[in-house]
Amino acid sequence: MTPEEFTKFIATNEVDKIQSAFDTRKDIVLENLKQYNIKEHEVNKHHLLQDKHVEDSQGKPKTVKQWRLTLPWQKKIVESTVTWLFGKDVKLNQISKGTDDVLADIQGLWKDLRLHALNREAAYLLYSETEFARLYVPYTDKDKQGQLACMLLAQSRGDTLYTKFNEFGKMEYFARRYEIKAGDKTIEHFDIYSAEWIYKCTKTDATWLIVPERNKIGKIPAAYYKIPQTDWADVQPLIERIEWLMSTRGGVNDATADPILILEGEIISLPDRHDIAKVVQLQNGGKASYLSPQMVIEMVKDERETLEEAITFFTSTVDLSQKEQSRVGTADSGVALQMKYFAAIMKALDRQGLWMEMLDREISIQKAFLKHAKVPGVTDEHKTKRSQLDKLEIKLEFGNPLPDNIKEQIEMYSQAVGGKEMMSQKAAFEKNPLNENGAEDYAQHVEEQKAQQNTLEM
Repeated sequence: MTPEEFTKFIATNEVDKIQSAFDTRKDIVLENLKQYNIKEHEVNKHHLLQDKHVEDSQGKPKTVKQWRLTLPWQKKIVESTVTWLFGKDVKLNQISKGTDDVLADIQGLWKDLRLHALNREAAYLLYSETEFARLYVPYTDKDKQGQLACMLLAQSRGDTLYTKFNEFGKMEYFARRYEIKAGDKTIEHFDIYSAEWIYKCTKTDATWLIVPERNKIGKIPAAYYKIPQTDWADVQPLIERIEWLMSTRGGVNDATADPILILEGEIISLPDRHDIAKVVQLQNGGKASYLSPQMVIEMVKDERETLEEAITFFTSTVDLSQKEQSRVGTADSGVALQMKYFAAIMKALDRQGLWMEMLDREISIQKAFLKHAKVPGVTDEHKTKRSQLDKLEIKLEFGNPLPDNIKEQIEMYSQAVGGKEMMSQKAAFEKNPLNENGAEDYAQHVEEQKAQQNTLEM
């Protein structure tokens, strides 16, 4: 679809043609959500695992339950990925000079919009659905003050996402389709965003009503995230195999787990079920034995364990089972812990590339709003501040959820400087996690030291 065709379809209210010309991954995302939702797993639908309705020995109807055991492996894999990416908040490090004021504005915006928490929510959406978007929307609050909101858009939240990229990979259009109930009616909405215009399209009956408005910031106010496949895609067959093994094993156990006593010949007496020493008396030549399943149960167990190991290995998912955690030493050094979880750390480092690129784009959107949207409380139209926004450069720093071995780090730095002091008292007070306000506590400490010195001199 060329820009000319788009303009024509807008002029003639042919929104359906615009939708068909845009790209959407709706079908792929819906399939991913089926795998993510344990209620939709294939083992639940298998015809051999449906409950059976039979008659008992007396001819009465009886239901034989068939086990359909689903395992939330997909959720565990996604949870591990998200934890290693955003287990600690991303730090915004300033690498430009003379831009302290606007850095504080950006940091304040992240706090107001809860972006650190939204990063984790967004990561769950990305790695379970393979796409999501964050849309920045200006609005006026009850005090008629301009504010900025950040919306998470995803198929699981009722949004179908549409995009249009040019031949150079730049997004020219972003759109979302969603529905809103108004009384007994369901109204379809289709919002289109470009760098120049925003089109709010509403379908009433069979016709579209389009309300255009100028895009004040000159950028598409949405960041669209996409990955080729889910984190569990490569091991999906292994997950389905484990669920099948456990479900069929459950049925076999119900049928054969309790041994069956076989008696041959004439019976003299049988023990009561409550007797401690149970004796069966038979006539000469009589025999008693148990019927037990002739199968190697260990083979099923070995296959299940092998599949579980393969799933965790090929997805670099940390094994947090009690068995595995018992092997983790309580006195492991920071380096030892890093090596134990090296695969998960490497996976997180690989995932950081996309997030660095897209979060940088989001920061550029935030800067555009600060410059152009005239949002009181966060926007300063002063030339100096606007020039700072143009100069501001931020480097993102990701962490990992492993605890920092501060003592080990300090000892290493201390050795490097020959055991000399490396930190001022003021810095020590500010770094102390028990101090809510290190600077104030240090100032009070200085005053107390002065008072004590005066007392000694008297």
